Amino acid sequence: MTYLRLMKSDDPFVDAYKEAAYLIPLETFLIPLGTIIYLRLSRKRRRNDINGMVKLTTQGERGYENYATILSRQWNRKR
Repeated sequence: MTYLRLMKSDDPFVDAYKEAAYLIPLETFLIPLGTIIYLRLSRKRRRNDINGMVKLTTQGERGYENYATILSRQWNRKR
């Protein structure tokens, strides 16, 4: 808009340019784009977390340690 005011002041279409610039707010494009990026990142993070849990050892002494660690994290997690 500053460019239009400073450089195109003698142009008869300045008012039309200004109206076109204000016609579609920037948030109309930014909010959906941000939402899509957030959903993709959260989906990727969730898959990685699930894959990490699936790969845990579940038998023997090591399996018990994993199970006890996960339980203690769940019970001690602050909300």
